[in-house]
Amino acid sequence: MNLKVEPTEARVWAALTELLGDPERLEAMASDYLSLRPAPAGTDEAERVAAQITKLERSLNETVIEYAKAGLPAEAVKAATERITAELDELRSRKAEIEASRIEPERISELVARARRRLARLPAHRRSEVLDLLDVRVAVVDNAKWPRLRITGVLPLPDTQTRGRSQGAP
Repeated sequence: MNLKVEPTEARVWAALTELLGDPERLEAMASDYLSLRPAPAGTDEAERVAAQITKLERSLNETVIEYAKAGLPAEAVKAATERITAELDELRSRKAEIEASRIEPERISELVARARRRLARLPAHRRSEVLDLLDVRVAVVDNAKWPRLRITGVLPLPDTQTRGRSQGAP
């Protein structure tokens, strides 16, 4: 069977745009993705980490000021503050992880709306990149004049070895 490339590509892109522009489906995919991740940290942990960061930043500033007032050499100040700085870096990383683990419903809706607008206007070369990223595969289901297509792809999930499958047949 010979398929015309342009109409087939248009059907595939329309199916992908519909999938990525459907708030309910995207929310379901986000929910599936989040169920694969460790549970997000609670508000208590977020507040505790923020308080520790504030305390260490204050301590770092006070240490530098006290050592400068005492006239200690820069090497001594650096040595004294390196441990505090390393701990601060760890806490800031943890804070970023906590914030990233929280996907709010409003954020998903915002992402859906943005995806819908941007996908509709995406140039052909960028569409190809998206299809490659999602490892989109198209199979002809029947031998009709306007054949049904089975479109499959992979949603790459960061921070995990598990990958979700999404299918559609427009």
